[in-house]
Amino acid sequence: MLDDLAERVLAAVDRAAPELRYEEKSWQGYDGTNVVLRQLLGARQCDVPYSMGGGNCDLVVDVDGTTTWIEVKQAWTWKTFTNPAGRNSNYHKHLFGETASALHDARDRLPRLVGRPEAQVIGLLVIGLDSDQLPLPLGDLDTLAERAGLALRPWRRFSRSRRRSQQTNFASIGVHAHLWLRETSELVGVCSATDRASSSAGGQS
Repeated sequence: MLDDLAERVLAAVDRAAPELRYEEKSWQGYDGTNVVLRQLLGARQCDVPYSMGGGNCDLVVDVDGTTTWIEVKQAWTWKTFTNPAGRNSNYHKHLFGETASALHDARDRLPRLVGRPEAQVIGLLVIGLDSDQLPLPLGDLDTLAERAGLALRPWRRFSRSRRRSQQTNFASIGVHAHLWLRETSELVGVCSATDRASSSAGGQS
């Protein structure tokens, strides 16, 4: 299930051309990335509030009786596409800030859906936008996974290699799509914890 879902989401990112867009708001006639992804994935057509409060979720997709909640974050290494060598001072804030960041969404928001009936799968989608002059440090995504708990089961990571933009005037711009998914059943978490405990015990013999 997760493999098919990941393929659908990552393929939608390729089609959405996020290098042309902000996450949500329109810019120069282009809808936001989240708006386009909702259309491509058949998702609910607006942010969906968390039932326990604390904001809204970017993508809620219903497929074959399974409801998936996905938070989306774009992280630009460059400041503007016309100056791809100009460093974006907000890059680390988008990934690691204490609020409105990929870390905050994965560590503090999505886990609240574990065990709740409205979500069977949760996910974090990070869309990295870099340039030939300022490549995306992939180690930052490993750090994000470690700090947010995404490196532990039952989370699974799905990634696409860097794709060079095909858009006019964006020749030096690249797109990386990285998606973490997990099921929300509490039993999944219990089984994973048991697996880790068994592995640790086996390593001590």
